This record gives sequence, C-alpha cells and structure tokens, in this order.
Amino acid sequence: MKKHKKNAGKNILTAFLLNLGFVIIEIAGGLYTGSVAILSDSIHDLGDCIAIGSAYFLERYSRSQPTETYTYGYRRYSIVSAIISSLVLLVGSGIVVYSSVARLLSPAEPRSDMMIILAVFGVAVNGYAAYRTHRGSFNERAISLHMLEDVLGWAVVLLGSIVMYIFRGHTIALYVDPVMSLLVAAFIIYNIVIHLRDAFAVLLERAPAGFDTAAYKAALGEVEGALSIHHLHVWSFDGETAIATLHVVVPAGYSISDTTRVKHRIYEISEKFGISHLTVQTDAEGNGCYGQDCLIGRDYSQYHGDNHRH
Repeated sequence: MKKHKKNAGKNILTAFLLNLGFVIIEIAGGLYTGSVAILSDSIHDLGDCIAIGSAYFLERYSRSQPTETYTYGYRRYSIVSAIISSLVLLVGSGIVVYSSVARLLSPAEPRSDMMIILAVFGVAVNGYAAYRTHRGSFNERAISLHMLEDVLGWAVVLLGSIVMYIFRGHTIALYVDPVMSLLVAAFIIYNIVIHLRDAFAVLLERAPAGFDTAAYKAALGEVEGALSIHHLHVWSFDGETAIATLHVVVPAGYSISDTTRVKHRIYEISEKFGISHLTVQTDAEGNGCYGQDCLIGRDYSQYHGDNHRH
C-alpha cells in the first residue's frame, strides 16, 4: 500500500501526459473526419486534462506532513481533487449531449475509415492510462474512472465507425455517430453520480463502505472490564483508512494496569476490524464523561446519566 501511494503521483502524471497528447490528436482527427463523437470526446478529454492536472498537484500535496494548523495533515485534498475531476467530467458530458442533439437535428456523415484508426488508437492510449491508475488512492481511482470511461467510449466509437463504414452512403450512417455519443454520455453521467456520492460520503464522515459499526460495538462490548461503549465514531480521511474514537466505561475501582489491559484489548479488536488509527477515552463508572455530545450512540442501559457533564 505504501509503495503504491508513493507511485500515485507518477501514475497520475503519466495519465495526464497521455491524455494531453491524445487531446491534440483528437481535435485534429475530429475536424478532419467531421465526427461529432470525436470532437465531443476531445472536449471531454480536455476537461480530463485539467482535472488530472489538479489531481497530480493535490495528490502530491495530500502526502504532506501534518502541521500545527492542519493537525490531521492534507489527505483529504485527494477527495477535493476527485470531486473537481467529477464535476469537470459532468460539464464535459453536458457538452457531449448538446453536440449530439445538434447533430441529430442536422445529420451529416463523417469519414468512418479515419474514425476507425483514431478509435483503435484511443482504446490503446486510454486503456494504458486506466491500467496505471486503477488501484491506490481515492484520487487515483477517480482518474482511473475517467480513463476507463474513455476506453469504453472509444470502444463504442470503434463499433459505430465500423457500422458506418459498412453502411456508408445509407441513412443509418447519418445517425450512428450522435446516437453513440449520447449512449456514452449517459454511461458517464451515471458513474459521476456514484463517484460524487462516495466522495461526499467521505467529507460528511460516513463510516467507511462495508464497515459494520454494530458488529464492532458488539465486539467491544465483550471486552472484560468494559461496562459500556459510547461516543463511538468511525470515519475516514481519504476513503481508504478507517479511523475511530470512542469512550469506554470501566469499573470505578480499576487500577491503571486494569484500565490499560481493557484499552489494549480494544486496540486488538479494532485492528481486526481494519481500523488504522484509534483514540480511546476511559471513563470511571459513575463519574460521567466530559464530551458535550456523548449522548451520540450512548448505551443507556449501563451508563448513568445523572453525572453526565456538559
């Protein structure tokens, strides 16, 4: 994991350079062939370049060490970049839809033979970029989504180009280009919605996807000496690592060594649940706790509220 994070910036830079070079080819090829699908995709890919460029910068910045001001560090910068990338892609998809509808209203047959050559090249270039970024940080996966969508988009363009080449001169050849552009745009928008949902879930500090908070709390409740668990929060900085804080109530007569044993066992259980960073506060039975929002997730059956402090 650490080795891949170290290579994250390099992978994103590779995707950026490949995408930028191919945008120039796309624009020239789209103008030459008269294909609205290729011209629309060039605008889409230009937006990708802007998004990937910001991703490269923010991915590097997100690995900076914590400071006295940003005590948690900058790992969420990768989430911000992922949201920017998705929004840019959404705008690009809107342009694709507009251009495709305009072509449907004023149909024209593009040069399908050259489109086939460009499509094969597009699948190869974007496929390699998607491969370089398909694992790793949330930010890398956002870029990989861009590239994968481009691969599928070019596959559709390739298929449509072959159909247009076979039926060149017929009416069907006039509408294949804009129709396949709309299909690709619909697929892209669908994936944008999913990705934005996941990114905002991280910003809103939702428990990591697949994390069973109820099972985690139940396991902690089995720890000898843990009378109750409350004020339990599980979230993630970057969509990858799970972080938790909790309060545990121990018997009033527990010594420091007894309390340490309880905390040690809680850490062991947390590690099994995939939590990489944990903060535990111990409260002696009957003394209450000092958090103003300790009512969140509080176990009333075993914790007395009369001494709770606000």
